Amino acid sequence: MKRFLIFCLSAFWLLPTKAETVTVSGKIVSDNSTVIELSLSRAAVGGLFMQPETVTIDDGKYTLTLDCTAPCFATLYGTLIDSRNDMRQISLPVYLSPDRKKTKMDIVLSEKKAPEVKTKDRNMKALAEFNGLFYNHYLTHSLPIEEIKPFLDKFSDTAKDIIAHTRCDKEVGEYIEIWAYAQIFDYMNQLYHMNRRNEPVLAALKEIKAALPKEEEIFDNATAMLRPGVAQHVRQSLKGSAIEEVLADLHRKYTDKTVISEVERFLFERYILSYDYNKDAQKGYERLKQMTRGNDMSDIYLERFRLRTNTVIGSDAPEAVFVDAEGNERKFSDFKGKYLYVDFWASWCIPCVNEIPHLLDLKKNLQNKNVEFIGISIDSDREAWVKKMQQLNLSGNQFIIKDNLLAEMLNIRGVPFFVIYDKNGKLLKYDAPRPSNGELKDILESLQ
Repeated sequence: MKRFLIFCLSAFWLLPTKAETVTVSGKIVSDNSTVIELSLSRAAVGGLFMQPETVTIDDGKYTLTLDCTAPCFATLYGTLIDSRNDMRQISLPVYLSPDRKKTKMDIVLSEKKAPEVKTKDRNMKALAEFNGLFYNHYLTHSLPIEEIKPFLDKFSDTAKDIIAHTRCDKEVGEYIEIWAYAQIFDYMNQLYHMNRRNEPVLAALKEIKAALPKEEEIFDNATAMLRPGVAQHVRQSLKGSAIEEVLADLHRKYTDKTVISEVERFLFERYILSYDYNKDAQKGYERLKQMTRGNDMSDIYLERFRLRTNTVIGSDAPEAVFVDAEGNERKFSDFKGKYLYVDFWASWCIPCVNEIPHLLDLKKNLQNKNVEFIGISIDSDREAWVKKMQQLNLSGNQFIIKDNLLAEMLNIRGVPFFVIYDKNGKLLKYDAPRPSNGELKDILESLQ
């Protein structure tokens, strides 16, 4: 069985400075893994990811080269399959700055530990050491109640010790402290969830939470928005059930403009993505218009909401363009006169790939000739899409999206995802059953 490790790099950018080319290079040391792919995926404040870029790997050595317009935090993510064919996820945070144009950093991998680094860079050392602390001590099981508070205190204190003895930059120290508290709050949330029906434990957890710093004391600064998930912690610190009430509490408790902007974005995005567009979409639009009044991105939020009205049953199929392997452009309107069962998928999506044998079997055995099957990939890597189609023996109406517009118009938040259109191009079923669902064949056979 082939063993491999896949890395991608996600960067979180800080204040803008002069653009410089920054290089991080070194060896990847592992006894039982082989790195077959390394990719770079940058992100802005709030974790808005850009398309990945390929990074050079040659004979166990890697090189990351990028234009660094500002100091930034980044994370190397990986999937490791060891000699026993066991799979696990790993991550390694790094810090990049235009002031440090070249950094040497060897990455040491082992099966039961967090990735380690060998480097003279004190910031890389601090982040890697805290990452190891988190990896080795962040618990996924419940401690006895009397041990929870000491554990949380030790976790925070050890983070401060790492900052002190590595003498890392101030920005890195702030980032680690915020990361530590974000993980503490994550752990508390897990405990609340696991004990949600245990009143005595919940009462004890509330006492422990009351002794912790409040979220607004930790997260009311721009650096906090560089950590994925912190916007969710800020949301949990806000009172109110209606989004308008939550927004009002946000402005009462927090002062940092970046925090307010990012949490507003988080709230508006969740409103747009989760809204039931089949229940008075116009009312939802007017509500969003009122909430975003005065916001610099108001027009963008409103347009994104409007686009998603394509998910209303009976709506016309979007006129967005998708292309086949030869580059020929097609639209849903090209298939009018047929019922369409549309499969949105991606070459890297394991659940998507697992559905393909069921899909091929369904196409082979379906008696209803009024149904046309269409596959639309959301891949950004065209070559990976073509290669996966060949591996899966996919043929017929296979396309790739030309841009992200179609996925946005249909509010596709994950794949695989399926929809059915009628003969007139009207949406018949949104989030339709998967091919592996035995009910789907009967549904498609009934379409006349």
